[in-house]
Amino acid sequence: MRNARILGNFRRFPTSRWGRRGPQVDTASHGYPAWGFHRPRSKRPWFGTAAEFRRPPVVPAVSLQLLVRRANMSDQKSLAKELVEAGVIFGQRRSSWNPKMKPYIFATKNGVSIIDIKETIKGLLLAKKFITKVVASGKDVCFVGTKRQARGAVEQYCTECKMPYVTERWLG
Repeated sequence: MRNARILGNFRRFPTSRWGRRGPQVDTASHGYPAWGFHRPRSKRPWFGTAAEFRRPPVVPAVSLQLLVRRANMSDQKSLAKELVEAGVIFGQRRSSWNPKMKPYIFATKNGVSIIDIKETIKGLLLAKKFITKVVASGKDVCFVGTKRQARGAVEQYCTECKMPYVTERWLG
């Protein structure tokens, strides 16, 4: 059969159904597809519309002051709703994740990790307590937000609080 394929005889796997290379089958699953078939004449997996393959939308930065104000225990539901609406729950692509993040990942959808919102709120409350202690002791906190989405919010709130901030890239 190998020589027949080299010579161009594709009678066993017609090109209209499977493409030129035949059905894409995972050999570890004993001949059954492990996670679906490939589209004909393509190496990309096919699960639905082309919109599912696009990157997640760029999310505007959520202001730190708003998060600190809303971090009371009674406001956790509204805080969780705001975090979801702002897109904070979307993590990195599954292919570039760190295994140490497993306890903090709620699920994976379309190859993108979804961060556990409860763990996020716990981390924000810990950060709030730490910043409160540092500022109460008379020390300064330097806020860093070099991403395009965060620059405006970091500048605005740090000038109001009279704290140092960095919004441009620096070598250090």
